[in-house]
Amino acid sequence: MFFIILAAVLPVIILLIYILRKDSIQPEPPKYLIKAFVFGLLSVLFSFAFSIPLSRLLEINDNLATVTDSVITSFFSAAIPEELAKFILLYIFVRKNPYFDEKFDGIVYATCIGLGFACLKNIMYLFSNIDTWLQTGIMRALFAVPTHFFFAVLMGYYFALYKFSNKDKVKNFILALLMPILAHGIYDTIAFASDLDTGFSTIIFIGFVWFCNFLRKLAQDKISHLFGK
Repeated sequence: MFFIILAAVLPVIILLIYILRKDSIQPEPPKYLIKAFVFGLLSVLFSFAFSIPLSRLLEINDNLATVTDSVITSFFSAAIPEELAKFILLYIFVRKNPYFDEKFDGIVYATCIGLGFACLKNIMYLFSNIDTWLQTGIMRALFAVPTHFFFAVLMGYYFALYKFSNKDKVKNFILALLMPILAHGIYDTIAFASDLDTGFSTIIFIGFVWFCNFLRKLAQDKISHLFGK
């Protein structure tokens, strides 16, 4: 059990260390960072309040037979409810946070929430695949956890612009939710489609790896743009 939890948590810790080292000049109080991470854990439960009704309304199930099934499941069972839950909790968390006083803090707090979400989801996935936990843990460490980090960077970036810029406030507020949803939905769609018996699994998987790398570069660009500002 210890090694399963370690495999689930270790990639989260590595990414947390990475982003917190970026914020080393004017670091956030540890109490607030921990609180943001706990909000991320809670966002997993909060997301069920959206995903369960949507899944029942759209009659979504795990039997994906077509690309259309992959798109619907990806967006309405995962991307929309999960990113909406994280966005609402981020908004609540920073609304009266006196330490949210520079743009880069948006990325810091959003990634703490996003990685809290990824941590609990990772533990749940590994224990639900107990017979193949090591393989599952490796694949999720390479793809799922980093992409949740990338989604959070996008959310935090646009939320910071909404908070601190006087122009395009409505646009940036919408993008803070829309961009993570689009990135998450496309990521899941490609991942689900690669498991379909279409005869193009290898090509789709190559596209999946390419998209993950695209998200990495996009997130790095957003971090670099706000770093030190």
